[in-house]
Amino acid sequence: MKNKGLRLFTGLIGIIGKVESIRANGGGSKIEVSAKFDSPLETGESIALDGVCLTVIGITSGGFSADISAETSSCTTLGSLRTSTRINIERALRADSRLGGHFVQGHVDCVGKVLRLDRRADFATLAIKFPAKYAKYIVEKGSIAVSGVSLTVAKLKSGYFEAAVIPETLRRTNLGDFCPGMPVNLEFDVLAKYIEKAIQR
Repeated sequence: MKNKGLRLFTGLIGIIGKVESIRANGGGSKIEVSAKFDSPLETGESIALDGVCLTVIGITSGGFSADISAETSSCTTLGSLRTSTRINIERALRADSRLGGHFVQGHVDCVGKVLRLDRRADFATLAIKFPAKYAKYIVEKGSIAVSGVSLTVAKLKSGYFEAAVIPETLRRTNLGDFCPGMPVNLEFDVLAKYIEKAIQR
């Protein structure tokens, strides 16, 4: 699939990859990620890393590479990634794919901060702090993408929200690596943004 037209994701992580390297490349940077896919990648394909939509520019025997613009580095957590970091990977939604999560564009709205990850047996409750100006996009029982993972807001408090994380999500994503103070990419439900725009008109 080439990087043309509308690109959508579901927030259902396909695999966890590992950052092999990040180095300066012109005005931005180049990231190399190791990952094993069920079907081959193509150059030009859209792919989401921790919820950030990028374009595959090179294929390696053990993974792929992608360019990261200076703007993306400054507005997301990709600018602070380190070698060996585990990273969520999702390939773009195909026209014949099931939509199991919610529509995710891979356009990060802001960076939040982990307040806590409370584990109870195999389950967990994740609390994320977010900038106050984005509170209008978050509702209880609504959808939100955290580092590319589609979650449901269980509780909305002043300045932060909580989401329940099931064992399967902990197993298939890097959410289990979260610790207090860790920055995370947040993308709010695009439907809320369209509704806001319609009301303003």
